Amino acid sequence: MSGTDELLLKIFFRNYDEEECRNGLIDNKNSQMIVLTGTMLTLQATLFSVGLLNEFVYNKIIINPVKFWIYAVLNNST
Repeated sequence: MSGTDELLLKIFFRNYDEEECRNGLIDNKNSQMIVLTGTMLTLQATLFSVGLLNEFVYNKIIINPVKFWIYAVLNNST
């Protein structure tokens, strides 16, 4: 192998390593965004259901205790 071939081979390997590093960074950012979005949606759903519980149950709109316990069991299972 001549000197220019070795130089070209080193350049190709370096470019490949840089692309792999960039892809790894993008994958990490994507996974962090997915986790953040999932956490935000979970918190929003939890706070929304607690708000509904406060609005309907504590304001005596739902009077039937069976509905209250069904809602409480379903709310605590998440």
